[in-house]
Amino acid sequence: MPVDFTTLKLREYDASKILNNMLLDFPRNVDDKTGVIFDNKRVAKHHFCKVIIYDTRAVYFKGSLHKMYNSLKGIYAPNYDEKRPYSGFNGNEFTYENLCFVIRYLELLFGVDSSFFVLQKIEIGLNLQISVNPKNIISNLLESGGKKFELKYEENFAQLVKEEFVLKIYNKGNQYGMKGNILRVEIKTKRMREFQTAGFKTLKDLTFETLNKAVLRLLKRWNDVLLYDFTINKNNLNKKQNIELENKFQHPKYWVSIKANNKDKPKKKYLKIVEDFSANIHKEVAIKIENTNYSHFN
Repeated sequence: MPVDFTTLKLREYDASKILNNMLLDFPRNVDDKTGVIFDNKRVAKHHFCKVIIYDTRAVYFKGSLHKMYNSLKGIYAPNYDEKRPYSGFNGNEFTYENLCFVIRYLELLFGVDSSFFVLQKIEIGLNLQISVNPKNIISNLLESGGKKFELKYEENFAQLVKEEFVLKIYNKGNQYGMKGNILRVEIKTKRMREFQTAGFKTLKDLTFETLNKAVLRLLKRWNDVLLYDFTINKNNLNKKQNIELENKFQHPKYWVSIKANNKDKPKKKYLKIVEDFSANIHKEVAIKIENTNYSHFN
């Protein structure tokens, strides 16, 4: 299931309904000496998510629906240690039935239909079992749309920040001590316009059809990524190809220095090398994303 973190605004909602909910604790931030409340909101933490009530009486829910499901069901990460801080787990399978369970839980918690939860932001991503160490992919990301990736956490995480969204690619198995090569590819929206074609505006709109459209958007963003393929067999390249690969094609600085209208020719030459002399890791990931459809959600 591609849905993870969400920011939801409750529309036409009476804040007192959730403020008085016995399952939630909304502590006030009060100055111990003066008794003055010094912020403009009340926040309740609930299954690694937050319910926020602002002084305007606007109500928001923020958090990972995947983490909430695992918390409700008592499912922990493989590297869970009760002696260490824990922020939840979203590395396992999250089916469409699991998503529906969480949505139903939120309906009961807030006492409204899922159509009242308006999507302000959403993360759409997939955990993919691949043939290579995800770190080898992350450390070889070249660029996307003329921008370099930011690498963090010993090159187990990469992100590309755009105006409408953030593209995140990271080593999910490493994060939670999971077995196998688990690569996560994810879009985090800054504006919901990124998924306008998917057609979802509220939780009620998260259907097989709309989620499949969102996965296609994720595929497009991955296909925009240029990856240096570390499986290229250089012994099979001619001298000119080896020189271009060593001096140009494998370096992010080279690609971001080229203007968009001058990039097509060298990119075709590089991708021809990938197609003829490598395992084509980028294509492997693309196929994994493309093969994710509604039949995998249930």
